Amino acid sequence: MRDFKQLSNIRYLFHAHEVAAAKRSYYYLWWRYLRLSKNYWWLCRVKGDTVNLQFKSVYMDFGNVFEVSFADWWATHSKGLFALKMPEPTVRLMDSAVQYELSRYHMDDDFFKVAVPKHLTKTQILEQLAEALKFHEPSLLSDRFQSTSDVASTKGFKKHILNEAIRVWSLQQAINRHKIAGNLLRPERFTQLWIGKKLGLMRDEARSSGLRIKSEERQEQSIKVKVNRYISTVETLISNAERGVFPSSEKIPPAKLWGEGQFRAMNSAVAQGQWIPAETATKEIAGMLGLEQPAQDWLDAERESDLAVLLVDLEDQVFKKKLTIPQANELLQSRGYFLDVDDIPKLRSKSGADYFASALLSDAKNKRPSSDP
Repeated sequence: MRDFKQLSNIRYLFHAHEVAAAKRSYYYLWWRYLRLSKNYWWLCRVKGDTVNLQFKSVYMDFGNVFEVSFADWWATHSKGLFALKMPEPTVRLMDSAVQYELSRYHMDDDFFKVAVPKHLTKTQILEQLAEALKFHEPSLLSDRFQSTSDVASTKGFKKHILNEAIRVWSLQQAINRHKIAGNLLRPERFTQLWIGKKLGLMRDEARSSGLRIKSEERQEQSIKVKVNRYISTVETLISNAERGVFPSSEKIPPAKLWGEGQFRAMNSAVAQGQWIPAETATKEIAGMLGLEQPAQDWLDAERESDLAVLLVDLEDQVFKKKLTIPQANELLQSRGYFLDVDDIPKLRSKSGADYFASALLSDAKNKRPSSDP
């Protein structure tokens, strides 16, 4: 088991629970914003070949975020990146085991030693501890506990806003790409105001205005400003993610990342249409633009991966008799999957030693509860 400061429970017994918590955290947003970076996409294509050492170190830490699902990426990279090197220290009663641990890892300076008379009540102990420590100022957590990398200060950021900003940026990027390709009918109508209305920012703006009634013109202007602000925010967050800092709205000067030949090669690949951020090629965006929807997008792949991780965990819990099959099936159905744990061996046999998550999801979608009495 591993400890992660940004996860709601810090530590999870089962991998599927840990992945689910990670997808609610800033770690997931960091992964997603890095996947929006054209520069990082090219860095992965050339396997870390860059003239910028800081940029290269991000590649060495995060690896290729474009070729695998978040669950697969988390399984291989989270421990080295975000897990605490040692469990964060907590208040404990001093005994020989604790004393040995402090001595072995040279942690005496990281702890207070307090003498507590045994005849005192809990209330008296807490009152006297509070008095004894009233001038205490917490120190920084020792490097021996810290993870290799961690989320920056999240003050001023909200996860739902960062998610919403991605949707705005992605829709704008898709519009730009399809305009150049000549794929859009009446392309002049796809303005910032259209984006704001299509993504529901008009409703958000109306709610945030409370009892104040805005004229339609003023409301439309504020929507345009909001769309432009979101796009600018995403660009800044991407730039900072490229240097290994997230989330950060610090405006930084452009860094030199490529030699002349590398820069030309990247631009040539982009011009050939090789760079298409997955977030800009979703079924939702294709539907908004009146284009043919892809058979599968990255969100489908993420859902399939999540289901595969969940099924592996459930099968393991059933095998170890920590869950009964009915309990496992009930848990699956509570997540919206109508698939029996008994079906896993059958699904696995479809592809030999392993099984594809797409097969799992397909069976899960098609196997609905019977409406018969």
